[in-house]
Amino acid sequence: MNLEKAARELASQKFSFMAAEEWTLNRQHPDAWKDFTGSWDRLATDNYMKEGDTYRQRRFCKYVVDPATMTFEELDDFVFHQTHAINSYAGGRTREFAPVEPQVRQNRVLREIIESCLKAILCSVAGHRTTWKVYVHQFRIHCSSALTGQPTPEGMHRDGHDFISMHLMNRVGIQGGISTLSDDEGRALKTVTLKNRMDGFLVNDRALRHGVSQITPTTAESGHRDMLVIDYNRESST
Repeated sequence: MNLEKAARELASQKFSFMAAEEWTLNRQHPDAWKDFTGSWDRLATDNYMKEGDTYRQRRFCKYVVDPATMTFEELDDFVFHQTHAINSYAGGRTREFAPVEPQVRQNRVLREIIESCLKAILCSVAGHRTTWKVYVHQFRIHCSSALTGQPTPEGMHRDGHDFISMHLMNRVGIQGGISTLSDDEGRALKTVTLKNRMDGFLVNDRALRHGVSQITPTTAESGHRDMLVIDYNRESST
């Protein structure tokens, strides 16, 4: 990715759109890339959805990252909590998700994505010396003729972190899934359909809200939308 561009835009407009062509991970690490992207076929059911909302699969993990050395400490902790004020759909309770597979947690592609985004964040803000808590979410949203997929059932929202990055990993047989970033007054700052693998955003989550429209299949077959979402919090953050 273009670190200078991402850092500059993050500082000036609170987000940066990262186009797929800015990334070269598939060419640099073809075997790791194949293993990483293939792991979305092995996600687990999200057991914290409302009755009838059977469209979401996910996995989750946590790291502590020292930006001075870019060393990663894997945490044996797969619990995730958001307040109801942050997540009106599923917040206010402790959720423990299926862990990201061990080989995926150590995959060099995932770690280079985290490292690149964290470097851009560090260039845009003060606080380089602190360690960072980094949470990784793998999502697959399904849809079919009988089931509409909702990538963000809570609507326009923030996730409750310092920064987040969102990366499209795949779109198969779907329409919709339009991503929008807005300010607190509801003014849309960016509206785009992520179409290519690794299209995505780096966002100041304290400043902006985001949401994604529903997805439906383009044929009689089912479809799905795969996303990698990463949360970045200074170690002193709550």
